[in-house]
Amino acid sequence: MKTAKILLVDDNPDNVYLLEVILQARNYKTVSARNGREAVDAVTNDGEIDIILMDVMMPEMDGFEASRHIRNRKESAHIPIIMMTAKKRELGDVVRGLDEGAVDYVTKPFDEEELLARVKSMLRIKSLYDENRHLLSKVLKQQSLMDQELKVAAKVQLAMLPALDGYKNQHFKVHPFYRATVDIGGDFYDLMDYGDHKTAFFIADVSGHGPSAAMIVAMLKALLIGERSSFPPPSEMLRRLNVKLTGMIPDEHFVTAFFGVIDSVKGTVTFSRAGHPSPFLLTQGGGEIADLTTDGVVLGMFEEAEFGQATVKFSGGDKMLMYSDGLFEVWKGEEIFGYSRFRDLVKNNGRQNGEELVKSVIGEIDGFWDGESLRDDMALIAVEFV
Repeated sequence: MKTAKILLVDDNPDNVYLLEVILQARNYKTVSARNGREAVDAVTNDGEIDIILMDVMMPEMDGFEASRHIRNRKESAHIPIIMMTAKKRELGDVVRGLDEGAVDYVTKPFDEEELLARVKSMLRIKSLYDENRHLLSKVLKQQSLMDQELKVAAKVQLAMLPALDGYKNQHFKVHPFYRATVDIGGDFYDLMDYGDHKTAFFIADVSGHGPSAAMIVAMLKALLIGERSSFPPPSEMLRRLNVKLTGMIPDEHFVTAFFGVIDSVKGTVTFSRAGHPSPFLLTQGGGEIADLTTDGVVLGMFEEAEFGQATVKFSGGDKMLMYSDGLFEVWKGEEIFGYSRFRDLVKNNGRQNGEELVKSVIGEIDGFWDGESLRDDMALIAVEFV
C-alpha cells in the first residue's frame, strides 16, 4: 500500500519540526516548504503529494494565495488542503481559507489527536478521488477504443452502401441522401443489376440504432446478395428475406423494406413492400404524385408472411422517391414534421429535377429540425427517369 506524502508549509521551522515528528511517527512521508511560493513549486514538481498542511501567514506568498494557485491548476486541484490558523484569527482565516480552496483547518497550537484525525479524513477523501479518477481513466480509455471501433464500423457500413451519388445510365439518374443519428445506423439501401435490362432498388430500415442495428444491416446485405443470383420477383425476394431473418434477429428488432425492379425496356416498376413507407411516383412533370403501396408486414417477425406485388408505368421526366420514416419523424420541441407535411413538401417541389428535389426536401427538413437531436436515421433516394 502506498505511503501517503504530506506537504508541510510554514515559515516557522519549529512548527514544521513538530509536524514532522507527529506525522513521521505514523509512517507518513513529509516534505516541507517555507512559504506559499515554495509550496506551489513543490506541488508543480512533485506529482505524489497527497495532502497539504498550509499555514496562513507567510512571507512572499501567504497561504490564501498559494491555495488559490494550487486549486486553480488541473494537476493539483484534487489535493486536499488543511489550513493552519492561530486561534485568535480563527473565524476570519477559516472563512477566507475555505473560500480560496482549503477543505479543512486546524488551529495552532496543535492538538495531536485532532490533527491526525483530520489528516486521516482528508487522506480517505483523496484515496476515494484517486480511485474514482483511475476508474474514470479506464472508462475513458475504453470509450476511446469504442469510439475508434465505431468510426471503423461506420466506414464499413458506408462502404456497404452503393456509390449512387451521380449514378446514371441511359434510362435514369439516381440522387441519394443518407444521414445516421449516430456513427452507425439502421437505414440501408442498395442498387443491383437484375439482368435483362432490369435494375433492382432496395431500401430498408432496421428498428433501433447503433451496433445492433448495424449488425442486422450487414446480415441483410449478405442475404440480399445471396438471393439476388436467381432474380426472384420483388414479392418473392421479400418472402425469402423474411424467412431467413425470422429467428436470426432478436425479438425486439424488425426490418421494414421496399424492393422495386425497374424494367427499362417496358418502362415499368414492379415492386413489393414490407411495412416500409410507400415510395412516391411523381408523374406528368412532377405535377401528380402517387403512392407505390402493396400489402406486406415487416420482416423478421412472422415466418409465414406473404407480400403483395404491383406494377406501374413510368415515362421520361417521372421520378420515383424512396425514403425512410426518419425524414418525417423529425421533432422540434413537441412538434413533429409529420408525414402529411413531408408528402406535401415532395409534391410542391415535384417539378424540380431529381437532384434539386432532394436538396429542397432535405433543406426544408433541416430548417424545421434546426440542429436538435435526431431521433432516427434518414435515407432518401430519388430515381429520375430520362
